[in-house]
Amino acid sequence: MLGYRKVIISAWLGGMLISQGVGYAEPLTNGRVVDTERSNIQSNIQSDSLVSIKTNIDKVLSQINEKEQEIQKLDTKIVTLMEEIKRYENDIKLKEEDKKKLEEEIKELQEKVDKVNNILKNRLKAYQMGYYDNQGLSLWIKVIFSAESLSDLVDKLHASITIMKADKELMDSYNSMKKELEEKQNDLDIVIRELSNHVLGLDMKCYDLEDSKKQIQKDIADLNKMKKDLEVKYKEEYMRLVKLQEEELKKKMEGVIQTLTSDETDEKVKVLIEEALKYQGVPYVWGGVTPEGFDCSGYMQYIFRSVGVELPRLSIEQKDVGLQVPLEEVKAGDLIFRYGEETNHIGLYIGNGLYIHAPRTGDVIKISKYNPSYWDVATRVFYTQEDVEKYMSNVSMGEGVE
Repeated sequence: MLGYRKVIISAWLGGMLISQGVGYAEPLTNGRVVDTERSNIQSNIQSDSLVSIKTNIDKVLSQINEKEQEIQKLDTKIVTLMEEIKRYENDIKLKEEDKKKLEEEIKELQEKVDKVNNILKNRLKAYQMGYYDNQGLSLWIKVIFSAESLSDLVDKLHASITIMKADKELMDSYNSMKKELEEKQNDLDIVIRELSNHVLGLDMKCYDLEDSKKQIQKDIADLNKMKKDLEVKYKEEYMRLVKLQEEELKKKMEGVIQTLTSDETDEKVKVLIEEALKYQGVPYVWGGVTPEGFDCSGYMQYIFRSVGVELPRLSIEQKDVGLQVPLEEVKAGDLIFRYGEETNHIGLYIGNGLYIHAPRTGDVIKISKYNPSYWDVATRVFYTQEDVEKYMSNVSMGEGVE
């Protein structure tokens, strides 16, 4: 019988227990550790090395986030500058169109000025140098001699002077208009130059922002590489610790096997633990009460039937069955409970610092390391008179099974 038990327990240990793990935290997901067992945080792998690596990963993630926010701010500034540049370029285009119109007006006016100027030059030359007709008489002499009377002479001289004066006024008017247009053109040149310089300045700002953005993107790439290296390091360290934990579990399970094969252990406890170990790997199912799937209390209720004990359905009720014992003095076959706002959980202590339970949705029945500081209550279903006398002050309202 004892040899048979050792073979069965060893087979369960090698074939199911180690493959299922012991409630460790899973590897990194997006740089963060995922706690797969909320109801048993003490069973997660904890070490200064993992904490240090995770802290560094969190720092790198924080830096990446800050850098990405900086890029967003730079992109916003660049878009704003590009819009401003676009407005200035539109202004330059309008000013250049105005300048083009002025150049056309100046050109037309210059043609008029040139025509008038040619007329005036010829006329002035005739006035200054004298203009002789076919009879060899100058224009002025001709005007004088052609006058029929003094009054007619005065009229002709006045008409000539008036024409000369009108020509001069016309010329002055054209020159004034030309000067005004040229001044407007010069003003537009100044405005266009200032606008162009402003656009150039905005372009330089954009270039500077783009350079800053490229540097930040390089920083992000370096940080992502650092994060990747840290994640690899974390995984390697995690797997190393998993291996150590598995080796520790093997050793602890040897103690459990000794308990199950010891003559000092109650036979019902041996049967109970053997029954419990059969269902390692069975998925957690909320409300489950069969080997197809168990929740924590349904699992306890099912395995206790193998030893003739009918536990209540709910863990809060199961707590009242048996003799309450100190969490530090639990032994194989004792039930352990935790209660809180988010947690109502129960497990079976199997000895040597281990317990078995159905943890939560998405998980499976498995063995975990026991930490009394995490649990609230422990009860002994298979208690003795000696236990009653020792723990009398902790007897619960329910009746135990002797």
